[in-house]
Amino acid sequence: MSLLRCEQLVRYAIDRLAIEGASRLSPHDRARLASAAAVLKEICEGLEKRSDG
Repeated sequence: MSLLRCEQLVRYAIDRLAIEGASRLSPHDRARLASAAAVLKEICEGLEKRSDG
């Protein structure tokens, strides 16, 4: 899989994590959702740096 495709998939996953109604989730589930989004954003930033360099 190409680096560009990986980046596109990570961006798609981040977008999917922006769930409407997330405020109705339990605090534990909101924290898990935020953690997953943060990890995906970090991966995306790493992919961007790798493709720029």
